Amino acid sequence: MLGVIGDIHGCVRTLDALLERLFGEYDIHRLIFLGDIVDRGRYSKEVCDLIIDLKKHYDVTLLLGNHEDVMLDYFRSSLRYGPKQFMKLGGDKTISSFTGGRFDKELAQGKDVSLAAYRYFEPYMDFFSSAQICDSMDYGFFKLHFSHAGIGDGSGNGDDESFSPQFRFAWSRNTDRRKTTYFGYSMVHGHTPVVKIDPQINPNRPYVNRNKKGEICSVNLDTGCVYGYFLSSMIIDDNGDFEFESMKYKDKG
Repeated sequence: MLGVIGDIHGCVRTLDALLERLFGEYDIHRLIFLGDIVDRGRYSKEVCDLIIDLKKHYDVTLLLGNHEDVMLDYFRSSLRYGPKQFMKLGGDKTISSFTGGRFDKELAQGKDVSLAAYRYFEPYMDFFSSAQICDSMDYGFFKLHFSHAGIGDGSGNGDDESFSPQFRFAWSRNTDRRKTTYFGYSMVHGHTPVVKIDPQINPNRPYVNRNKKGEICSVNLDTGCVYGYFLSSMIIDDNGDFEFESMKYKDKG
């Protein structure tokens, strides 16, 4: 079975509890993490350590989230996003986690600590750099495409047209409005918390977006864990049948 896990954002206790449930109730042999494993939460380093350890025992795929993309840009000084974008996205929490709080004072003063903090991140750079843009599975009658943000309908009404094709999969915000599959594939993504899609949609559960034909156009697994909601997963068996498992936020305090 394949387990696909949505945006973690440094919530290691919640992730650990969800994994315990998944491995206890399902025969999981592969895991896909949809990106945004860092930032905003307090335990980004611990989340990375846990995923790296999982890679020793399971087939694990990490997909590139916009938060990882901005973090890598910050430490590589490529300045595609500007030097302060990482902090705007909660990068200060990530630096604090990886450095044991050694630069918290400087971060609070708005200083750029990328050079000094890099040595704490350097052992993890191969791990972050290995993140894929997307992946897919073909079950015959049901095809799934996995990426952090999915991709919108290409109408220009969302912001996916502002990025190169490679990075639309990490940044698009209008995937939940798709009315067609993506070249026959249903898109499984995170990035935009379900709570922000529509006030009538249950924010604690993944959102399955179907068109009038009943086709699944997209599935959103970001159920806002770091905001106090749930960390969600999609469990897919070898026939393409799936179900969801969600774990209530456990990283408070």
